[in-house]
Amino acid sequence: MMRGMRVVDAAIFATPPFHRLVPITERYQTAPVLEAFNWTDVLAEIPSGHWYLVVFRSLRRHDADDGLLVDHDDLAFAEAMRLGGLLRYYKGVMDPERHCVSLCVWERRAQARVATALPDHRAAAELTHRFYVWYDVERHILRKRRGSRQPELVGLPGYRHRPSVDWDARQN
Repeated sequence: MMRGMRVVDAAIFATPPFHRLVPITERYQTAPVLEAFNWTDVLAEIPSGHWYLVVFRSLRRHDADDGLLVDHDDLAFAEAMRLGGLLRYYKGVMDPERHCVSLCVWERRAQARVATALPDHRAAAELTHRFYVWYDVERHILRKRRGSRQPELVGLPGYRHRPSVDWDARQN
């Protein structure tokens, strides 16, 4: 049953070739997404295509409840898998400065839109203001053109949450 699935298992549920997606730099949490992961290798055997990519970047607060975040993330992941269309979910680890990045590769943008409206995803999203100093949601079309080895991103409007209060300064 998928409801008990843990996000650390996400790669085993990924659709080829995206199951091979991994970071290629130690600072992948803050690097541009095309430079941070092995997209060229992953898409080497694909002549052309396009996918919808959502990247969630954040700075986690020092007092964040990591267990609660993991539980909600697991539920949202399982919910998205039941929906279908999620080709890869990658959840990174925090860097020493508490930056995080996770990403979802979808077959189509419409599938991602439906997933964000589902109850477990909405419950996870409600935690963002409590546990993150700031966060960005980047949206892209990831595409590979016929005859090209290099994938490219077409940026779409995203979302930035940057409160005026400096949480890190208040916590020190």
